[in-house]
Amino acid sequence: MAVNKAKTLKSTSDAVTILHRRTYEGKPARMKNLEEARANEQIARKIQELRAAAALSRHAAAGERRQVRVRVPHESEDERLRFHRLRAEVKR
Repeated sequence: MAVNKAKTLKSTSDAVTILHRRTYEGKPARMKNLEEARANEQIARKIQELRAAAALSRHAAAGERRQVRVRVPHESEDERLRFHRLRAEVKR
């Protein structure tokens, strides 16, 4: 004979408690994922606090990145222009 779960739990009207019971109670894999998500949230909040204290943007906190582009001329271009552009790139 199955015992009705509602009779064993104290009744509540708190939506968070009801959702927690339905979603996580008796489900160890979900509880593990929940704890991991909470730990990740704490780490993210700490990083944001440190970044705000140092007055850094997300990009500045990640480190400065520079893009380097060198144009490679197409074969159909004039040979003289190709060599002139290559020489200008090498001089940089």
